[in-house]
Amino acid sequence: MAREDIGDLIAKLGAEIGFPDLALDEGGFVAIVNDDTTVLNIDYYEEEQAIVMYATVAELTDETRFDIYEEMLMANFMWKETLGATLCISPTTEHALLMASIETDDLDYQTFSKFYQNVHRLTWAFSDRFKKIAGDESADEERVEDPASHPTAPLPSSFA
Repeated sequence: MAREDIGDLIAKLGAEIGFPDLALDEGGFVAIVNDDTTVLNIDYYEEEQAIVMYATVAELTDETRFDIYEEMLMANFMWKETLGATLCISPTTEHALLMASIETDDLDYQTFSKFYQNVHRLTWAFSDRFKKIAGDESADEERVEDPASHPTAPLPSSFA
């Protein structure tokens, strides 16, 4: 799929979530920050014909590392709880990430939008789950069920 077509999908998604100017930067990247400061990153890899979405779902500390690792391994088992996404550890930071990719060959908007919504929901779910492990009571706050109706804002690539 051509970069221009991916740009159209991103723009349509932006319009759906209230940001009609949402667009990939020159490097094929855009980030969306939720009102709860969760950042969902979107990278387009033109040569590989893939879009990768990823978000930090936990900061690892000495106190939480083992419990979060254990939860990640159980959730990743046969993608039981991740719907095909992967929970992983950043090799450069002390963060747990949720990552998912989708091929862009013949990618239509309905499929792309559903992919975004699933990654968004999973990001919320695992972020909340890992906050509970860390003893953060904000994980008990109620979430809006539909990510498209949840206030979001594009994050300039220079801040991601």
